[in-house]
Amino acid sequence: MTENVVFIGGTWSGELQEGETQWWEYWKPTFAREFCDHSKLTGFSFQWTGDLKVTRWSWKKPWEKAADRLKWTLMEAHISRPVIVAHSHGGNVALHALARGVECSHLITLGTPPRVGVPTYKGRWTHVVGTRDWTTRFGMLLDGRVSTATTHKDAHNIVVKKESHSSIRQANTWHKHKLWERVL
Repeated sequence: MTENVVFIGGTWSGELQEGETQWWEYWKPTFAREFCDHSKLTGFSFQWTGDLKVTRWSWKKPWEKAADRLKWTLMEAHISRPVIVAHSHGGNVALHALARGVECSHLITLGTPPRVGVPTYKGRWTHVVGTRDWTTRFGMLLDGRVSTATTHKDAHNIVVKKESHSSIRQANTWHKHKLWERVL
């Protein structure tokens, strides 16, 4: 079987309105294609709602629901131990999926905010975050905690100077900071 890389978008990466483009689709001409070229892997996109709303009728949080769906999607597609590249809260979907038994050969999170109640991962995990990533930096405020943490204790953290939440998922940023060599 061909090795795969699974790209997972973050918050609001779900249902498209007419004329809108997914984050991995606007990466395709640059980041996703170059990632696949550098890693020699075949790309696969996983789409979740990207919606963080939890209602009193919903007993599972959106990340957990998406994690269950990711697990079954990978099983149905016969994809085992892929590289997972996840941006923002897509990384929290990936972490929940890994806690549910999904296996990966390398987890790569980009600007995934550390959040309360999200499992960690003890396998090969690289987290890339920019020093100007205010989305990741203040994400914990939504959990009612005061913290500006942007790194994960169990990950190999790469902090990239002068890059933002959006720029860390762009191919030119990866070239400029030699992230292809540092991450792969």
